[in-house]
Amino acid sequence: MNKILYFFLLIIGISLQNCSETEKSDPNVFFCDAENLSILNNQFISKGNVFKEAKGVTDDEAYSGEQSCLADLSHPNGMICTITDLKPGEIFKVSVFRKSTNNVGGVTLVSSDGSIKKSQGVSYGKKDANGWEPLSFNVQLPFNIDTTITLKVHIYNRNKKGELAYFDDLKITRLKLKRNTETVIDTINQIKIQLLDQDYAALIAFRDQALKQGIISKGLKQEFIGTLSYNNKNYRISLRLKGDWTDHLTGYKWSYRIKVKNKQAFLGLKSFSIQAPEVRSFLNEWVIHQICKKEDLLTTKYEFLPVNINGVNFGIYNLEEHFEKQLLESKKRREGPILKFSEDGFWERNLYLKSEGKDPNKPISAAATILPFKQKKTLQKKKLKNQFLIAQNLMLNYKKGSPNIEDFIDLKRLAQVYALMNVFNTDHAITWHNQRLYYNPINSKLEFIVYDCFSGPGSEYARTCQIFGNDKVGMNTINNELIYLNKNSFDNPEFLTYYLKYLKIYSSDKYLEETLNELNPAIDSLSLMLRKDYTFYTYDKRLLKSNAQKIRTMLPAYEDKVKNSAIQYQLKLERDTSCINDVPFKNFSLKAHLEQTALNGNTTISLSNYHCKPLKVIGYATKIFADSLILFKKPLIIERFSDSASPVNLNLAHKPKRLFFNVLGAKIDSTFKCKLLKWPRPKLTIPSSKITRNPLNKNSKIYSLSNDTLIFRSGKHTVKESIVIPKNMQVTFEPGTELLFNNKTFLLSYSSLKMTGTASKPIKISSTDRTANGFTIIQAPQKSTLKHVVFNGLNTLNIEGWELTGAVTFFESDVDISYCIFNNNNCEDGLNIVKSEFLLDNCTISNTLLDGFDGDFCNGIVLNSKFFNTGNDCLDFSGSTIKISACDIKNSGDKGISCGEKSTISIENVKIKDAVIGIASKDESRATINNLELENCITGYSIFQKKPEYGGAAIIVKKHKLTNVGTVSQCQEGSTITIK
Repeated sequence: MNKILYFFLLIIGISLQNCSETEKSDPNVFFCDAENLSILNNQFISKGNVFKEAKGVTDDEAYSGEQSCLADLSHPNGMICTITDLKPGEIFKVSVFRKSTNNVGGVTLVSSDGSIKKSQGVSYGKKDANGWEPLSFNVQLPFNIDTTITLKVHIYNRNKKGELAYFDDLKITRLKLKRNTETVIDTINQIKIQLLDQDYAALIAFRDQALKQGIISKGLKQEFIGTLSYNNKNYRISLRLKGDWTDHLTGYKWSYRIKVKNKQAFLGLKSFSIQAPEVRSFLNEWVIHQICKKEDLLTTKYEFLPVNINGVNFGIYNLEEHFEKQLLESKKRREGPILKFSEDGFWERNLYLKSEGKDPNKPISAAATILPFKQKKTLQKKKLKNQFLIAQNLMLNYKKGSPNIEDFIDLKRLAQVYALMNVFNTDHAITWHNQRLYYNPINSKLEFIVYDCFSGPGSEYARTCQIFGNDKVGMNTINNELIYLNKNSFDNPEFLTYYLKYLKIYSSDKYLEETLNELNPAIDSLSLMLRKDYTFYTYDKRLLKSNAQKIRTMLPAYEDKVKNSAIQYQLKLERDTSCINDVPFKNFSLKAHLEQTALNGNTTISLSNYHCKPLKVIGYATKIFADSLILFKKPLIIERFSDSASPVNLNLAHKPKRLFFNVLGAKIDSTFKCKLLKWPRPKLTIPSSKITRNPLNKNSKIYSLSNDTLIFRSGKHTVKESIVIPKNMQVTFEPGTELLFNNKTFLLSYSSLKMTGTASKPIKISSTDRTANGFTIIQAPQKSTLKHVVFNGLNTLNIEGWELTGAVTFFESDVDISYCIFNNNNCEDGLNIVKSEFLLDNCTISNTLLDGFDGDFCNGIVLNSKFFNTGNDCLDFSGSTIKISACDIKNSGDKGISCGEKSTISIENVKIKDAVIGIASKDESRATINNLELENCITGYSIFQKKPEYGGAAIIVKKHKLTNVGTVSQCQEGSTITIK
């Protein structure tokens, strides 16, 4: 560590000095222009430098001067430069100009011991008029490098088709590392990070170890505490190395994961990554993120900012959001778990493969645990934990390739993601260990989060453009469930319908032209910013258009296959689990799940063996006695892994923290340990499928059913079995229809409803025992209409953890509601509308346990309506744009009107009486008020910031009348109120 610290202190405050192109004899610049040839020695001599392998010299093409170096099958390598006298931590910048067809050939740097390798075969610059394009990269040597080794840099072309590549003006620059004695310019929009010197030195040691072993293993991701400064504000942070492969650490811009401590948020984020722009292929990733926002697909925040670490300006970095609830809220989603498959076994296998040169034959896919992000918080909060337990069941079905994929995944959005990946010619984001899925607690389905689409510069060129499901006609057999993840959906007709639809949309000239025209100003601005660090960078719009053209060409034939169901898939597991390595892999050989804990401490856990030999579980340690081993009287033997093996249950007197085990029959009696996963193992049961698959009854007395037409009959009806209405139905309620939902029955519809009663014959939906599991409409394709409808005494949907908040819920379902009554509803929200456009006119919402009307992420109008007797807020809006006019609000248990999470609310001609707070505006919301009457309120207006990821709020009062209001306003610093 002292050596590492010495080198760290040597380079603190370094400035990366590019050498002038005009310098002729700079010892830190190696330059070859292919002009001066020594035929006798088969080498180029240029500016005092010697470059071997000059056999490919030609005057057929030249970027500068008269000659270049041709690389082909007969001369695959050229311009070989060997560099000695290496310095710890120094940086080499390599560039060359290439002229070729189909991007063949490139430039590479490799150390004599093989520990350092870097190649570049794709340009991120623009071809000139003669077809020449720049290739470039940089490499920072390890700080603990063996200085006796050498570096070799050369151009190459190993194209087997015989395609040619010409190279000219190869330049290698050793960037000087020197102490910066000048004050760093204070850039206000620069991220400035400061760590303790010893912590930065430790970080350097971790980076060097990662380069040595070839991946960034879990043990090298230790966090260090520091500060981040931005825009004259300071944040306390933790920072660690980030990424899996060492492409995140090869250059001098290393990748970091940053968490913001305390009750702060940076740019609305609690955790995020910074990394070199080339790691995500520059603006290619940014453009796909912008399209995802446009298409309402979940994606991470993705920006570019300059970064300074410990006084060193590192130039432009990419900032990428991590997976927390802020991601969901900013994309208009309700908080829910975000999940992934554990990658630990995958990377442990890669380490073994690299060190031993052979595959260990471990069942990595079977052992991949389903994990939640923010695990501690998820397991501590009852609602989030219940949601996670459902979500992991859905993930298990996804992993196992269960049929009826529509039961556990939002198919429309999945199809959109796949279609976008095709048009951008990438599949990195849908590789199993990169997948991140959000559990939407409203429709109880998984939703794909788009991020990490590109594996680095050139990845989008290296692939053959394809349609994912365009495989051979007939049955395609897949022998790995984690590969089958990406194929299972293609057997689903509904998915294929969506997939074809969005392939056509996203690959159309019209869509791409409109989208790129919208993004062009930002693309030009960001390109200019990136060129400060990457001189030749240009965003290649032609590639996207070329990919789209290829997709359009392939579509007709693929569509014919789909129509004829000509392509099918099946999962057929074929594992080789022979024992290549007797030693268990620590991250997944034994898996232990906490199934149940009794009040007296008795605990049931389930165990599964993923090792190639039987395991002997010998004891455990508890949280209180973490360093003690409590031995079993009789060890538990778990047979070797097989796909058909069932978990083994174990009952203990105390809850274990970890378990200890041996390998049965091993030559060396070593003891291993595994941590307890603090939740039950997933099952293939799906709560929603139990109810959504209940067919409609053709002989029902409540309704008539004919093909896709459903008509609820007038008259009084007791609903004895819950009613689930599938998609694409025409649903009508006759005037005078009365439905009584008792004994936890409910109505759930995936189709739009037309409920048009009259003043004399209203439609009534009620529950006399107050147990009705809600009246819920989810993702209905057309607008619903409710007029003269009474909802009375309802509860909310609550089935095996799938729990909503509204007695009446509309989710992603536009609706017009007029002359309706919502009364005596015994749940969190009398009416809950989410991600929808609505009109609420001449309605009454009263006697609700908590909120009267809760609108999340909506655009809507509330007119001529009454709200009274609510346990909490009468009207509560989050992330919404709402107009409220001519309404009466009385007897609110908390706030008359609450505006939160960047809502924009217009309030006019409204009366609020008997509320704790008349109107609250929080978290960047803005309420504009005109002609308001406030009476008998403890506080008239409350304006504040509640969540750290938001800023202050505002209220503007143009005209109001106050009667018996204790405090006119409470305005937190950073928020504003204007009373005109």
